[in-house]
Amino acid sequence: MIIMIVLTKIGLLLCLFNVKAQNNSLEIGGKLMNEWVEWKSYAPGIGLQAIYKITKHSGIETGLYYKTSPRFYFLVYTAGNYYKKVNEKTILIPLVYKFDSRLINFTAGMAVDYLIVKNQSDRDLSRSITKNNPGRAQFISTLSVSKNFYLNESLIFEPEIRGSSYIPAGGGGVGFNLSLRKKIF
Repeated sequence: MIIMIVLTKIGLLLCLFNVKAQNNSLEIGGKLMNEWVEWKSYAPGIGLQAIYKITKHSGIETGLYYKTSPRFYFLVYTAGNYYKKVNEKTILIPLVYKFDSRLINFTAGMAVDYLIVKNQSDRDLSRSITKNNPGRAQFISTLSVSKNFYLNESLIFEPEIRGSSYIPAGGGGVGFNLSLRKKIF
């Protein structure tokens, strides 16, 4: 499933190469993610990022990120009820529109958060009666503000403040992310 999504994104990026060549550029690099999930838990992550500029000021950003996301579940047992913190390992695959300007950059779009590992048995979590018991894949809306700093003519450092919210469950959080990319062309 994840391989198909990644191959589809690569195919879309390759199809965009037919747009006017003088305004196009491709930047590839890494991103360090530091997010506060639901305003109470730290969720670090790391991944690969690709940005394809279609025009001078607009483009598409995508990537493949791995992160650890703590979640809280309300478990119901005959002996009593309690909250349980579970560290979930997820793959995040965003697809966002990016607007670049000299002063500040904006992004808006969607992402898929795909759960790959739980540190708690599904049998216990199936007893959860809270709305925070997500399925394997969740959709996320995301907005961000960032600034590009050119270390040389092809190396770009970009700090970013990102806000996100799960669809339709709500919740979400805010993050401070750092990217380092190389301009390919």
